[in-house]
Amino acid sequence: MLFNVYAFPTMGNIKFGKRKRGFSLTEILCILGIALVLFVVFFRVYIHRNNDIKYQIAREELSILNCALEYYHTACGEYPVGNHQSMEQNAATMLSSLSKNSKNFLDGHKWKLSSNKILDPWGRPYVYKYNGKPEDGYVLFSMGPNGYVDEHGLIDDIYSR
Repeated sequence: MLFNVYAFPTMGNIKFGKRKRGFSLTEILCILGIALVLFVVFFRVYIHRNNDIKYQIAREELSILNCALEYYHTACGEYPVGNHQSMEQNAATMLSSLSKNSKNFLDGHKWKLSSNKILDPWGRPYVYKYNGKPEDGYVLFSMGPNGYVDEHGLIDDIYSR
């Protein structure tokens, strides 16, 4: 035998000539520290990836809604009127108008619906504004994860145009 197992003691294995059972407090704390660091890193990656998926879903849904609004405009000659004061009323008007004339665009996708409004991946209705002037066009966007319309729309709002 080339090596004697007891000739090369490793951390905490031999104490007073007897084999110790279990780990020392230092070894346990090192293992817990490494596990905690790995957990934090993987949790941050998971949260970041989950948010990226929600952004991707919102862009896809805005694209579908944009196509449905353009089809509605082609079929009816105007966009659904959405000049109410409340964003919720505008979202409800948009959904009811599109479900009558652009239903084939809305089929085949699992929309989150609540109180006759299409919700974005964060659970808030998509914002739709149209003042009735075709030259101005319409505005369609999601408020993003923070849930409010940013001052210049540069932080996390997702626009279709």
